[in-house]
Amino acid sequence: MAFKGHLETVSLAGILQLLCNENKTGILRISRDGTEYQIFFLEGNILYAIRSFKAARLGQLLIEDGVTSKSVIEACVKKASAGKQSIGKVLVDDGHITFDILERYIYKQILEIFCHAFQWKTGEFSYIDQEYNLRWLVVVRLNTLQLVMEASKYSDELET
Repeated sequence: MAFKGHLETVSLAGILQLLCNENKTGILRISRDGTEYQIFFLEGNILYAIRSFKAARLGQLLIEDGVTSKSVIEACVKKASAGKQSIGKVLVDDGHITFDILERYIYKQILEIFCHAFQWKTGEFSYIDQEYNLRWLVVVRLNTLQLVMEASKYSDELET
Protein backbone atom coordinates (compact mmCIF):
# COMPACT_ATOMS: atom_id res chain seq x y z
CA MET A 1 0.00 0.00 0.00
CA ALA A 2 1.13 3.52 -0.72
CA PHE A 3 -0.58 6.83 -0.17
CA LYS A 4 0.27 10.49 0.09
CA GLY A 5 -1.41 13.77 0.82
CA HIS A 6 -1.36 17.03 2.72
CA LEU A 7 -1.56 17.63 6.44
CA GLU A 8 -4.17 20.30 5.76
CA THR A 9 -6.62 17.52 4.85
CA VAL A 10 -5.55 14.63 7.08
CA SER A 11 -4.16 14.94 10.61
CA LEU A 12 -0.88 13.33 11.56
CA ALA A 13 -2.65 11.58 14.45
CA GLY A 14 -5.15 10.10 12.00
CA ILE A 15 -2.40 8.85 9.70
CA LEU A 16 -0.51 7.25 12.60
CA GLN A 17 -3.67 5.60 13.95
CA LEU A 18 -4.44 4.15 10.51
CA LEU A 19 -0.94 2.68 10.17
CA CYS A 20 -1.16 1.24 13.68
CA ASN A 21 -4.65 -0.22 13.25
CA GLU A 22 -3.74 -1.76 9.89
CA ASN A 23 -0.52 -3.28 11.34
CA LYS A 24 1.50 -1.68 8.57
CA THR A 25 5.20 -2.21 7.92
CA GLY A 26 6.84 0.62 6.02
CA ILE A 27 8.00 4.23 6.08
CA LEU A 28 5.98 7.39 6.66
CA ARG A 29 7.62 10.60 5.46
CA ILE A 30 6.38 14.01 6.58
CA SER A 31 7.91 17.16 5.13
CA ARG A 32 7.59 20.91 5.25
CA ASP A 33 9.92 23.80 4.40
CA GLY A 34 12.96 21.58 3.83
CA THR A 35 12.54 19.56 7.03
CA GLU A 36 11.65 15.89 6.72
CA TYR A 37 10.69 13.32 9.33
CA GLN A 38 10.79 9.60 8.60
CA ILE A 39 8.90 7.18 10.83
CA PHE A 40 9.57 3.47 10.44
CA PHE A 41 6.76 1.02 11.24
CA LEU A 42 6.84 -2.73 11.85
CA GLU A 43 3.44 -4.42 12.14
CA GLY A 44 1.83 -1.17 13.32
CA ASN A 45 4.48 -0.43 15.95
CA ILE A 46 7.08 2.28 15.56
CA LEU A 47 10.64 1.03 15.22
CA TYR A 48 12.45 4.30 14.78
CA ALA A 49 12.09 7.90 13.63
CA ILE A 50 14.59 10.37 12.26
CA ARG A 51 14.54 13.94 11.10
CA SER A 52 16.60 15.66 8.47
CA PHE A 53 18.84 17.58 10.83
CA LYS A 54 21.25 16.19 13.39
CA ALA A 55 19.94 17.77 16.59
CA ALA A 56 17.55 14.90 17.35
CA ARG A 57 19.88 12.07 16.54
CA LEU A 58 20.25 9.35 19.13
CA GLY A 59 23.93 9.96 19.82
CA GLN A 60 23.35 13.66 20.44
CA LEU A 61 20.60 12.91 22.96
CA LEU A 62 22.84 10.43 24.81
CA ILE A 63 25.70 12.96 24.94
CA GLU A 64 23.44 15.80 26.13
CA ASP A 65 22.16 13.68 29.02
CA GLY A 66 25.67 12.52 29.99
CA VAL A 67 24.93 8.86 29.23
CA THR A 68 28.02 8.56 27.07
CA SER A 69 30.75 10.74 25.60
CA LYS A 70 31.20 12.33 22.21
CA SER A 71 34.28 10.16 21.56
CA VAL A 72 32.31 6.95 22.23
CA ILE A 73 29.54 8.10 19.89
CA GLU A 74 32.05 9.03 17.17
CA ALA A 75 33.75 5.61 17.45
CA CYS A 76 30.40 3.81 17.37
CA VAL A 77 29.24 5.82 14.34
CA LYS A 78 32.39 4.74 12.45
CA LYS A 79 31.90 1.12 13.47
CA ALA A 80 28.20 1.24 12.59
CA SER A 81 28.93 2.69 9.16
CA ALA A 82 31.64 0.13 8.43
CA GLY A 83 29.43 -2.77 9.48
CA LYS A 84 26.20 -1.34 8.03
CA GLN A 85 24.56 -1.43 11.46
CA SER A 86 22.62 1.07 13.49
CA ILE A 87 24.49 3.08 16.10
CA GLY A 88 22.06 1.74 18.72
CA LYS A 89 23.04 -1.85 17.94
CA VAL A 90 26.75 -1.01 18.19
CA LEU A 91 26.26 0.86 21.48
CA VAL A 92 24.39 -2.11 23.01
CA ASP A 93 26.58 -4.86 21.51
CA ASP A 94 29.77 -3.12 22.69
CA GLY A 95 28.39 -2.62 26.21
CA HIS A 96 28.28 1.18 26.19
CA ILE A 97 24.57 1.22 27.04
CA THR A 98 21.93 -1.35 27.94
CA PHE A 99 18.94 -2.31 25.81
CA ASP A 100 16.69 -0.52 28.34
CA ILE A 101 18.64 2.72 27.91
CA LEU A 102 18.49 2.35 24.12
CA GLU A 103 14.73 1.80 24.27
CA ARG A 104 14.25 4.83 26.54
CA TYR A 105 16.29 7.11 24.26
CA ILE A 106 14.68 5.89 21.06
CA TYR A 107 11.33 6.63 22.71
CA LYS A 108 12.60 10.09 23.71
CA GLN A 109 13.87 10.76 20.20
CA ILE A 110 10.58 9.71 18.59
CA LEU A 111 8.49 11.66 21.10
CA GLU A 112 10.56 14.78 20.39
CA ILE A 113 10.04 14.32 16.65
CA PHE A 114 6.29 13.76 17.15
CA CYS A 115 5.96 16.84 19.33
CA HIS A 116 7.45 18.98 16.58
CA ALA A 117 5.49 17.31 13.78
CA PHE A 118 2.19 17.55 15.67
CA GLN A 119 2.50 21.33 15.62
CA TRP A 120 2.54 21.39 11.82
CA LYS A 121 -0.76 22.42 10.29
CA THR A 122 0.66 22.33 6.76
CA GLY A 123 3.01 19.96 4.98
CA GLU A 124 3.06 16.83 2.91
CA PHE A 125 3.15 13.17 3.81
CA SER A 126 3.72 9.91 1.98
CA TYR A 127 3.66 6.32 3.12
CA ILE A 128 4.95 3.21 1.38
CA ASP A 129 4.97 -0.41 2.51
CA GLN A 130 8.50 -1.71 2.93
CA GLU A 131 9.99 -4.85 4.43
CA TYR A 132 13.15 -4.47 6.51
CA ASN A 133 16.33 -6.42 7.00
CA LEU A 134 16.48 -6.21 10.80
CA ARG A 135 19.91 -7.82 11.26
CA TRP A 136 21.56 -4.40 11.59
CA LEU A 137 19.10 -3.12 14.17
CA VAL A 138 18.26 -3.72 17.80
CA VAL A 139 14.48 -4.00 17.41
CA VAL A 140 12.52 -1.75 19.76
CA ARG A 141 8.76 -1.79 19.11
CA LEU A 142 7.11 1.31 20.51
CA ASN A 143 3.35 1.59 20.95
CA THR A 144 2.16 3.99 18.26
CA LEU A 145 -1.06 5.02 19.99
CA GLN A 146 0.74 5.75 23.27
CA LEU A 147 3.19 8.01 21.44
CA VAL A 148 0.32 9.75 19.63
CA MET A 149 -1.43 10.43 22.94
CA GLU A 150 1.73 11.79 24.60
CA ALA A 151 2.64 13.99 21.65
CA SER A 152 -0.93 15.29 21.37
CA LYS A 153 -0.96 16.15 25.07
CA TYR A 154 2.37 17.96 24.81
CA SER A 155 1.26 19.82 21.69
CA ASP A 156 -1.97 20.90 23.43
CA GLU A 157 0.04 22.20 26.39
CA LEU A 158 2.17 24.32 24.05
CA GLU A 159 -0.91 25.90 22.48
CA THR A 160 -2.45 26.95 25.80
